[in-house]
Amino acid sequence: MGGSFSDLGFEHKISKKDFVLVRKFDDSRLGEVSEMKNQITGKIVLMKEKEINTILKQEELLSQFSSRVSLNHRNLVSIFGFTATDGNDIFLSHQKICIYFEYLQKDLLQAIKNRKTPFADSHINYHGIETNPQPFEESELFGLMTQLIDVMEYLQQNGIHHGDIRPETCFISEEGIIKLFGQWDTSNESFIVDLIKNERNQRKFLTSTALLGLKKDVKKHIENRHKQDVFSLGLTMLECATLERSLDIYDFENLKLDAELLSERLMETKHKYSPRIFHLITKMLHFDEDKRPDFIELKQYLNEGKKCNESRFDSNVNEVHHFFLIFKG
Repeated sequence: MGGSFSDLGFEHKISKKDFVLVRKFDDSRLGEVSEMKNQITGKIVLMKEKEINTILKQEELLSQFSSRVSLNHRNLVSIFGFTATDGNDIFLSHQKICIYFEYLQKDLLQAIKNRKTPFADSHINYHGIETNPQPFEESELFGLMTQLIDVMEYLQQNGIHHGDIRPETCFISEEGIIKLFGQWDTSNESFIVDLIKNERNQRKFLTSTALLGLKKDVKKHIENRHKQDVFSLGLTMLECATLERSLDIYDFENLKLDAELLSERLMETKHKYSPRIFHLITKMLHFDEDKRPDFIELKQYLNEGKKCNESRFDSNVNEVHHFFLIFKG
């Protein structure tokens, strides 16, 4: 039943012999990873071991791996290839796959923290004087938003959703390019709402629909995964705009979302940035999935350069208040 993984002839396999271990360390975002150096090119990459899903057939495994490596977008963390443990059978539970990917040290969460408390990690002594936050400029925030919408539209066009968009999963290259990292999923199955935390025990951004499903102890429910990603991106952008943790709007103990606090932060964004920024974030955070655009629609909106008046903004914010009343109890 099945052959050795090493005999599959997988086009994205790479040779372990080309790499030498520099160090192993525990990354707060990715877990235990290994810093590797390519002995031929001198390039530094990261390597992470993952357990193989032993239920999958060979063809499904090849399709899953290929779908990740073949993705080519400037705003995705590059995955260079895979190696695998050499087991006798691909279905054995002890088999692991080693993923080699681009090494990026900075992420959007760090950038937000640096903006909120400038010089906090600096060696310069400010004698206890509090420094003022340095918000993202309009052009910076819009640049982040358009890059992330562009790459997510690319994933959606390829039938892939991300599943865990947060500031911690948005990396920043030395050139200032935003790059998404995550376990992209090609499955069309309904969202499993009890997966609140990722492998590092960190909270994900959940929609009000997902929270309601958890509250009713519904293990599965139908939810548009791309629109779920849109909501997560909206909270990520709101965190950039306000420099405040978007997780603060959640009460995970009681499975509630504080729409009143969300509304306050949206209004703060409205006063700090242009109607274009405010409207885009508000559209992404609409509680009603039917009224929330997917990434293809968001990209079309950006390309068309549509403008909306203040009354539409106020209408969207009022709808957030309306949903707050629904989920308050």
